[in-house]
Amino acid sequence: RIKDRNELEKFIAMEGGRRLVLVSDTDSYYLDEGIKGIGYLDPEHKQLYHHTRIWAKSFLDTELSAGHYATGDRFKIVSLVRTRAYQTKLHQGEPEAGAIVGKRWWEQSSHMTGATVDISFEGISPAGMSWLQRRLIKLQAKGQIIAVKERFSGHFHIMVLPSYGQTKRRKK
Repeated sequence: RIKDRNELEKFIAMEGGRRLVLVSDTDSYYLDEGIKGIGYLDPEHKQLYHHTRIWAKSFLDTELSAGHYATGDRFKIVSLVRTRAYQTKLHQGEPEAGAIVGKRWWEQSSHMTGATVDISFEGISPAGMSWLQRRLIKLQAKGQIIAVKERFSGHFHIMVLPSYGQTKRRKK
């Protein structure tokens, strides 16, 4: 899990498959730039929080492109990577928002792994919501994601597993 801004910068600068990559707006999705947009608790460095793992970026590009094509919706991304320090600030400022902070791994947010994205319900049509829910259920059944519909917070919390998009070939 990523502890602080310095460690986050190291993951961004890394080479290879475990690094963090920049996420920017596409025709299919856009990053929340509102008052409480991505990185709002660290405004001088908010661009750092616009990153995710390579496989999570692939998830966004592939799945939300398919969703956009199927429904015409453009999906709003409200959170990507967070550091432990950022998560603690979020928890202290808005504990009711569900920003968990704990000592044990299961008491810590998966955002600190860099592989979790939150997709807002805001602006999604009923057809888009139905499409996205069905797709998330299918991907979860395949063991490629872990998704939670957070009604109170108004978004889907999706941890994209490194297995996302990998096809397993069977030996004959």
